[in-house]
Amino acid sequence: MEIKDITGIIGSFLSAASILFAVYTYKRNEDRNSFARFRLAMVDYHHFVKKLDAQLSEPVFNEIAFSIAHELQETFTTDISVDDLIAALKDDENKANYARQAIHQGIRNAPAHEAIDQIIESLDRLPIEFSEQFPVVSGIISKLNFYANRSAIGILSPKVFNQILCNRDAVEKLLEPELRKAASIRMAYLEVGILLGAIPRALLEKSVQATVDDISALVQILVTTFSTLSDAELRVQSKRQKNLAAKLSSIDHKTAIEDAFEYFKLLQETFVDDWDHIVEAKTRLYENSTKKA
Repeated sequence: MEIKDITGIIGSFLSAASILFAVYTYKRNEDRNSFARFRLAMVDYHHFVKKLDAQLSEPVFNEIAFSIAHELQETFTTDISVDDLIAALKDDENKANYARQAIHQGIRNAPAHEAIDQIIESLDRLPIEFSEQFPVVSGIISKLNFYANRSAIGILSPKVFNQILCNRDAVEKLLEPELRKAASIRMAYLEVGILLGAIPRALLEKSVQATVDDISALVQILVTTFSTLSDAELRVQSKRQKNLAAKLSSIDHKTAIEDAFEYFKLLQETFVDDWDHIVEAKTRLYENSTKKA
């Protein structure tokens, strides 16, 4: 073999090696960028859950009360009497429907309601962004979102308020006595808002806040664990989770928290230091969800 042939072979080898190195470098840079986005998404997730928790608070219920009062005044004006408003709420079917529509519109128009809708939209979109790269973590977040979103949607749903608005006895026993104390029709509108705003407040204190607290605790564990992993550790996690992805479709329990817990178990050694806390939060969420059912 001549020298020029050997030189050609070496040149081809070096060229191939440089291409492989370029591909390797590109892949590493892509991994670095995608892992950075994943860490940021995990921090965002924690932020969104905290924002949702903050929205379910006293100022929000006051805001809803004023929004209801505004819509009632827009619908009935200030020309009617308190007696007329009470009659509209409990006697005449058409007027009662107008009142209910105004109240529900007031709830929908409250800025807090829109803010909650936007947070829920962000929570739902977030796990989709890395579902291919980290399918198990994505699955856990999707299941936890079920409880976070249901907590927010549930206490502001029309069904909650209709338990009073569509119940003549409830109107007579709960609303009418307070409305008769109102000094003016404007104050009566506000009183309706305050009384109805007490409904989600009571639900929050009774059960919803406990659910949000447990979800927040699980989110804290999840985010702290994965947002602090190195690129090398995330690379191993990604490969492992892709291999586990097929198992996710076979996990189908009656409650979302049971599914989430099974997903956690697939990565149990990753959560060794926090496993007892995960089990405790899962137990409380399961008991609350089956109790409501």
